[in-house]
Amino acid sequence: MNSSSRTPPDEHLDAENPWPGLASFQEENHAFFFGRDQEIQQFARLVRRELLCVLFGKSGLGKSSLLKAGLFPLLREELYVPIYIRLNHIETTPPLVEQVTQAICSTIEEQRIDAPLPEAGETLWQYFHRRDVDWWDEKNRLLTPILVFDQFEEILTLGFENLTRGDRSRALLTELEDIVENRIPDKDRHGQSVNQRMTADPDFRKRFVNEGIALRVILTLREDFLPDLEELRGRLRPVLLNRFRLLPMTEEQARSVISNPSPSLVPEDAVDQIVTALSSAKSVFRAKDYDLFGREFDPALLSVVCQQLNNHRRQNGEKQITANVVIQGKDQILRTFYETGFEGLPKEARFFVEDQLLDESGFRIREALPTALNRPGITEEIIRQLINRRLIRQEVSHDHEWLELSHDVLAGVAKESRAWRRNQELL
Repeated sequence: MNSSSRTPPDEHLDAENPWPGLASFQEENHAFFFGRDQEIQQFARLVRRELLCVLFGKSGLGKSSLLKAGLFPLLREELYVPIYIRLNHIETTPPLVEQVTQAICSTIEEQRIDAPLPEAGETLWQYFHRRDVDWWDEKNRLLTPILVFDQFEEILTLGFENLTRGDRSRALLTELEDIVENRIPDKDRHGQSVNQRMTADPDFRKRFVNEGIALRVILTLREDFLPDLEELRGRLRPVLLNRFRLLPMTEEQARSVISNPSPSLVPEDAVDQIVTALSSAKSVFRAKDYDLFGREFDPALLSVVCQQLNNHRRQNGEKQITANVVIQGKDQILRTFYETGFEGLPKEARFFVEDQLLDESGFRIREALPTALNRPGITEEIIRQLINRRLIRQEVSHDHEWLELSHDVLAGVAKESRAWRRNQELL
């Protein structure tokens, strides 16, 4: 298998191609999304109960997939309307508060919801507290909108890289605070007084309701940014309370990911081989069953391997992924995954991974992020690319940021690549 076996990014999922690899599952892919039923139900209960909820977990555990392919379809059946928002912090884009308003308008128009659009200059509090703002579907059923801010950690990092971005971020945080705390804004987006006018103008005051509103807010972020999020506790108090942590998958969940999307594709003996190849023993506390030493699985790596195996099956015109292919091909699958992760990157990226994140015996080791950024040719963009391609991961421990190989199963591939490279250098 080589890099040509990778599924094109725009290829849709179906029974013959049910795994997206490193791409997130989309809402239309929910029929192929398995392994997270318990988490979906648990987080949905929290969303139903609380105005603001936080979903967090380590990079690569599938938070976006859980939202789009798991939570959204379930909540739509219960007459919630998810409004997915990924903020763009580049200064040339509209202010963050306007990006949220645009997402609201687009949702209303695209889903043919019977609801008034936000008025020019009004804040989120004003819009959702207006007496005339109810959302109705085409069957005349009352709906509850949900503002879903994915990868919210970016507002804590990219959002404060300079003064302009800081002003944009603070404006949005203020509006979210007003919504969550049910606090009348001091001013609208045009700078006109709201709080004073509510006191002085009875007709203006009658336009709004002060009691609870039909709205939910969800924030998702990587686990290593929780300390940064907690700095907002003075503004968004529920961020300390209404949290849900996404953990790596258990063996049972991993088997579901492999078997259920298209049951005829993977026989049981092949499932066993994939599980054996990709499991790692960890000390994982799970409050429900007290399983302290169960095997855990990285959903992203699991999806990549299943996708690669399936692409090999399709190219060879076979009906099933066989156990023999897994046994004979798992190393090549990981090798292909590893090699394609460096495509388009300078050679220093490979040098860094193989020389700094692997000891001479071939075991994973960590390096502090500041140390990595001081190495020749290593930039924040290269680190970001390596993380996005799931070759490395970033964690926070003892107030330090660390980088390491994303999974133990890649250590052997990296060691092999390093040995070949060093031999070539001697020639």
